[in-house]
Amino acid sequence: MSEDRENHEGATAGDSLLQPDESRDNIPTVASPSGKAEVKYVNADSQNGDAKIDLGDVREKDKTFAGMGKEELMRFANDPFWVRTRWILFALFWLLWLAMLTGAIAIIVLAPRCSSPKKAQWWERSPLYEVNVRSFKDGLRMADGVGDFQGMLSTVDHLKDLGVSGVILSSIYPTGKQQSAESVTDFKSVHPDFGTLDEFKDLVAAMKAKDLRVVLDLVPNHSGKEHKWFQDSVKKIAPYKDYYVWNAGKGSKDTPPNNWKSVTGGSAWEWNEERNEFYLHQFEAGQPDLNFRNPAVKEEFNSIFKFWLDLGVSGFQLRKTALLVEDLNLRDEAHGSKPGTTHNSYDFYDHKYTSFLHDSFKLVAQWRSVVSNNSEDRLFLIRDEFPIEDFTLSGTVDNSTAAAGDLLQTPKFLQSVTSNINVVSLSNSIRSAIDRSPSHKPVWSLGGGESQRLASKFSGGLADAMMMLILLLPGTPLLFYGDEIGLKDAPGSPATQSLAPMQWNSSTNAGFTSDSIKPWLTFANPLNNVAAQREAADSHLKVVKELIELRKATVAIMQGKTNITVLNATRADGTVVPNSILAFTRIKSGNPGVLVAVNPSKEELTVNFKTIDGVTESGELTVGVKTSGFSNKDLPK
Repeated sequence: MSEDRENHEGATAGDSLLQPDESRDNIPTVASPSGKAEVKYVNADSQNGDAKIDLGDVREKDKTFAGMGKEELMRFANDPFWVRTRWILFALFWLLWLAMLTGAIAIIVLAPRCSSPKKAQWWERSPLYEVNVRSFKDGLRMADGVGDFQGMLSTVDHLKDLGVSGVILSSIYPTGKQQSAESVTDFKSVHPDFGTLDEFKDLVAAMKAKDLRVVLDLVPNHSGKEHKWFQDSVKKIAPYKDYYVWNAGKGSKDTPPNNWKSVTGGSAWEWNEERNEFYLHQFEAGQPDLNFRNPAVKEEFNSIFKFWLDLGVSGFQLRKTALLVEDLNLRDEAHGSKPGTTHNSYDFYDHKYTSFLHDSFKLVAQWRSVVSNNSEDRLFLIRDEFPIEDFTLSGTVDNSTAAAGDLLQTPKFLQSVTSNINVVSLSNSIRSAIDRSPSHKPVWSLGGGESQRLASKFSGGLADAMMMLILLLPGTPLLFYGDEIGLKDAPGSPATQSLAPMQWNSSTNAGFTSDSIKPWLTFANPLNNVAAQREAADSHLKVVKELIELRKATVAIMQGKTNITVLNATRADGTVVPNSILAFTRIKSGNPGVLVAVNPSKEELTVNFKTIDGVTESGELTVGVKTSGFSNKDLPK
C-alpha cells in the first residue's frame, strides 16, 4: 500500500493528464477563434515528461496569400493586357508631369507682377530749352545782327553740355511785311531772316547727332493777312472762300455781327471792303481767325504737321489753342464781373462763346493723334496764356484736355512769382499745379517770352534756388535761353525786354554777332556770359548743370513721391521765424532720397529738417547742389 502511494505521489500533474492508455482522440485541444485552426498538446514521443505541440493543422488551415511566384509573375508580365496597361499608365504619368510643369510655368509667366515704373519720356528726363532764334546766335553767312539757323548750328555743343533734352524754337515761319511772328504767310516755309529750309534741315540733323530734339512753336488760331489763303478768301476763290470766319454783320459796316472783343481790345470784327463782309480776329486785325469748322482747314493743318515731321522735327508747342473754335451761332457774350473794366475791353466779358469750347479740344486731340501716329517719341505741348488747369477741373471738356497734349502749361503759374515770395502761397501754388496737371506732372517755367526773365525777378542765390525748384519737382522743366547764365531783361520796350541777345563771351558784341555788326537788340550785360561762367569757381551755369545731372542720375527725382512742407526757422539770436522755409522731399523706396530746401529771405536761418516725413533722426546727408549763401557747417557728420 505504501508502494502504491509512492507511485501515485511521484506522478506529476502532466503524467496524470497524459496516461499511455488514454485514446489520442481525447487529447485536449485549443481551438482558434475562427475555427479554422487548432493547437494540440501531444506527448506520445515525449521524453522526460516534456509535452509537444502539434502545429501542423495551423500551417494547413491558416495559410494566406503570400504573393505570386516568379514563374506565375512572368506569365502575367508578358500578357498583352498587362503590357498595354503598363504602357498606358506610363504615358499617363508623364502626361500628368508635363501638365504640372506647364501649369507651373504658365502661373509664373501669366501671374500679375508688381508694376514697374513707367519709363520716363525724353521731355521728362531732362529740361526743355526754349530759344528765340532771332536772339540766340548770328551765323557767319548772313552776319546781319540777327540770330539764324547757321548761328544755332555753332551752339549745339553748348546745348549738349548743358544737359537739355530738346530745344523749342520760336516761330520760324515767314511773316511778310508784318513784324509779328504770329502773322504767318506760309506754314510750310522758314523766315528768310533765319536762313533757308536746307539750313534748317542741317540744324535738325546736327541736333539729332547729339541726341537733341527740335520742337517747333506754332499758333494755329490765325494766319497773317498776307497769307495766300486769306488773299484768295477775300476774293471768294475756291477752295479758300470759307477758310476764315466771315459774316455780313447787321446791315452795315458799322454794325458787327455781335459784341465779341479782341484780346488786344476793341471789336473782334474787321470790315473788308473788297469782300464786303466782316472777318473775325480775336487778336490783331492783321491776324484773321481761321475757320476750323471747315474740314478743309483742318486737313491743311494735318498736312502742315506731317510736313515738319518728315523734316525730322520731334514735336510741336501749340499756343492760343483755347480760341480755335467759336460759337456757331455767333451769340453775344455776357458781361463778366471783373472790376475796373469797361465794355470795350476783353476782360469785361465772360467768354463762354469764344474760348475753351469743347470742339477746340477735340480738334487739338485729333492733331495730337496725327503727330503721335508718326512716332510715339513725339512731343505735343499745349502752352496757353489762359488758365487751362481751371478749365480742366470744371469738367466742361470731360477728359479731352488730358488727351489733347502730352504736356499742358499755363505760363502765368510760376512766372507770376516775384522776389517778394510768400512761402505758404508758393507751396500752395506748387501743390495745386501738381494736382491739376495730367499725370500730376506740370510744365515748370519761371520767366521769359512774354514776361520778365528769371534773373530780373530774382537776385543771385534766389534765382538759383528757384531754378532748383523747377528742376527737382515732378514734371518737365522749361528753361528760357540764357536762364543758365542768369541773363537779364534787355533795356527798352516791354514787348522785347526778355529777348535780349544771348551772351557767349566778353567780346564787344558778346559773341552773338561780329563786333562790326549792330545787333538787332541791345544787350543786357555783356560781362555776364557763357565763357566767363565756365571758368568761374561758382556760377549760375555750374549750378544749373549740376542740377540737371542730379535730376538725370537720381531715381527718386524721376520716380519718387513728393512731400511739400513749410517749416519754421530760427535766427542766430534764437528768434523763431514762422513759415520761412519751403522744403520738399523726393523719396523712392530702396533708393537714396532727396531733400530740397529754399530760404527766400536775405538772412541766414537755421532749420530742423527732422520734422519732415521721411527724414530720419540719423543717417548720412550729402549736399548734392548748393546755391550761394548756403552754409553746411551745422549739418550732421
